[in-house]
Amino acid sequence: MSDNAPACLCVARRQGLMRALEMVYPWVAHQLCWVHKMWNVLGKVRKVDHEGLKRGLRAIYEARSRKAALEAYLRWARRWRPKYPRAVRSVERHLEELLNLFLCPAHHRRYIRSVNLIERSFREVRRRTRPITTFTNPDSCDRIIFGVISKLNMQWRRSPLKEFANKP
Repeated sequence: MSDNAPACLCVARRQGLMRALEMVYPWVAHQLCWVHKMWNVLGKVRKVDHEGLKRGLRAIYEARSRKAALEAYLRWARRWRPKYPRAVRSVERHLEELLNLFLCPAHHRRYIRSVNLIERSFREVRRRTRPITTFTNPDSCDRIIFGVISKLNMQWRRSPLKEFANKP
């Protein structure tokens, strides 16, 4: 991210996590996870309409600008509100947090619209720390976690994870 670009964090809607992030990073925009939102929306509609709804939602988060995303949202909402008002309200209620990705540079957007990378990182930390039944002190735990995250950062620099920018 460039120095003058605002920071964005992608988060799943977890109240404890949201409160913690607001305490530690009060100035950072929170980007809700589009993958989780899409699953939530699809859970409110009939399977026969899944593809059409997904296509419309994808047009929102893949838009070139915030203005284009809002226009795509309005088209999507007009199309689906009569049939699925709860699904449309679900997106509408969190639209601002879903569109925070447009505060970041375009080349970062596909990476921050999902929490898949964060979840993958947590799984890897758990995989490495669970076999260790006792840490001698907090610093030993910190060293293991730092080592895991450093290794992941080096791997992503060379070869980004496919799931990092997946499409739901």
